Amino acid sequence: MFSLLVGLTLVAQLAQAGHINRRQTPLVHDDMPCLAENLRETDHYICNDDNEMICLSGWSEPANQCRTPVCQFRTAEADVTKTCKHGDCARPNVCACEVGWDGVACDECIPLPGCLDGTCDDAFECNCRNASRYTGASCDIPVCREGCANGYCVDPQECICEDGWSGQLCDECITLPGCLNGHCSTSPLECTCNEGWMGSLCDCPICKKGCNMDHGFCTNENSSTDECICYPGYKGETCNECIKYPGCPSEGYCTEPWECLCPSGVNHKYCNTTVKHNLLPEYYHHEMSKTCCEMNKALSAMSGKGNTQEDSKFDFNLGFGGGDSPFGPDLTEGDAVNADDFGGQNPVSSDTL
Repeated sequence: MFSLLVGLTLVAQLAQAGHINRRQTPLVHDDMPCLAENLRETDHYICNDDNEMICLSGWSEPANQCRTPVCQFRTAEADVTKTCKHGDCARPNVCACEVGWDGVACDECIPLPGCLDGTCDDAFECNCRNASRYTGASCDIPVCREGCANGYCVDPQECICEDGWSGQLCDECITLPGCLNGHCSTSPLECTCNEGWMGSLCDCPICKKGCNMDHGFCTNENSSTDECICYPGYKGETCNECIKYPGCPSEGYCTEPWECLCPSGVNHKYCNTTVKHNLLPEYYHHEMSKTCCEMNKALSAMSGKGNTQEDSKFDFNLGFGGGDSPFGPDLTEGDAVNADDFGGQNPVSSDTL
């Protein structure tokens, strides 16, 4: 005690003489932690009568004036004491966690940002809780349990179909709209015709005995019958025969409708005669701007079925663009024509056109 009083007296004398700046802390101040001045400035320790430091709760290391904080936690699940696992003890029982960790003891990992349905074992992981429901790096892609063949899932078990597909699992193709007698088989918006039908929309029947589709069309008004209806200028069961120029001799033949081609040695006034018709050019020249069945309806009224009309009148000019009769001077407008000259077809009237 005597030495302490001597020291304090010396310090006071030096300060009074101006050798010690009053704003400066004397060196002996830190070397003597149990001084009253030091005890007033700290809450880390106390001193006993022997000037020995005793660290208060939450602080440790007396040799370092109890400047080291202590973090100790007891878990609720078990009687276990934990410290800051992934961080530093900043002050008593307060942990400063490393990046990616959270919790009182910095022992709870933070999942990857955006992780929708996942957990973590380490910082910034995303492990999907249920792989049968969600997948992806962020566990944000829903999974259809039974698959989603031609679509995508917006939620587990909900499959949204792409265009052209339907069904709970989007595995049923959609037939092309307007397909009358067909279906789709492997791809959407197909029109694969059922047996007995043809055409882009499967709306044209197929004759069992055949029908030259360039020269006629097939019709089956009921399921038990079908018939090949010829376009004007053609005849035959399958419409594969052209009709000769009216009056052409028996030896004559044709390769196109209304021709009269004669073999060598046959002389006749109609030999080598050809009618350049323009009757229904969009159909004769295959400039198809209508569907099969629209075309058939337009021509069905003009196609005969073998009837003979001895007194029928035919206005030739109406069907062939005007001018003199295309069938020569012997057949003039208004003359009676036997339907046999047209291969059994009814003569075309102005009402039909």
